[in-house]
Amino acid sequence: MPNNTSHDNVISGRANPRPRVDVERRGGTGGTIVLFMSTSILSSSLFAITATGAGARAVWVVALALVALAFIDRMKPATPRRSAVVRVDNKPTPLYAEPERDQKWKTLAHLSGGAIILGALFACILGFMFTIAFEFVGGLLRA
Repeated sequence: MPNNTSHDNVISGRANPRPRVDVERRGGTGGTIVLFMSTSILSSSLFAITATGAGARAVWVVALALVALAFIDRMKPATPRRSAVVRVDNKPTPLYAEPERDQKWKTLAHLSGGAIILGALFACILGFMFTIAFEFVGGLLRA
């Protein structure tokens, strides 16, 4: 068995005796990916600042969307067009009939009663709100 220090480290379970300082300092991120992503983000943000760049990008998006739409349209299976079946009833419909006088008065009474109750509710809510507002303003003026 050779008397090698690296071989002794592997046998004793310390295969990597000194840690990589570069990985710890950068937080474990690789250098090439970070450099590429930062330059691509910077270049794309600079490209999007100009109006012509944004316009060209919009034209490309619309053109590629139309190409994708045409491609998807050709992929769908060809189905024959079937006519829709509509059921028709030939029954006579009753014409409009005027409501009776009692029904008119009953409906008018219900609507009037509902309007009075709703108005009273709104008046109470507004009264409480004005009371709170006046008490608040009065308290500020006293202080």
